[in-house]
Amino acid sequence: MDLTEEIVSSIEEEPADDIRVGLKYTAVRIRDRVGLAYTFPEFSSPPKNVGNLIGTNAISLAKSWNITEASVGTASINALLKPRNYKVMNIVDRILAIAHN
Repeated sequence: MDLTEEIVSSIEEEPADDIRVGLKYTAVRIRDRVGLAYTFPEFSSPPKNVGNLIGTNAISLAKSWNITEASVGTASINALLKPRNYKVMNIVDRILAIAHN
């Protein structure tokens, strides 16, 4: 089992509420979560079902040979992964702390 299959098997698929493919990033909104993935503009071509992806389970696109589709699939995975423990920090405080050292 490769890494993508392992990750996909660990999450429950849900339909995408919104999908945006930009010049640099692809975003997929699922419920109240948003996942991002890099868009490779030099290799991009529209997904096969462009315009019909909203409401679909787009995770399977992560293994597509179409790089834009793979970005949509990867962003979908990122939207569905459960966040790990993380620390919220104030960036201004962090910059000031670094400046004082």
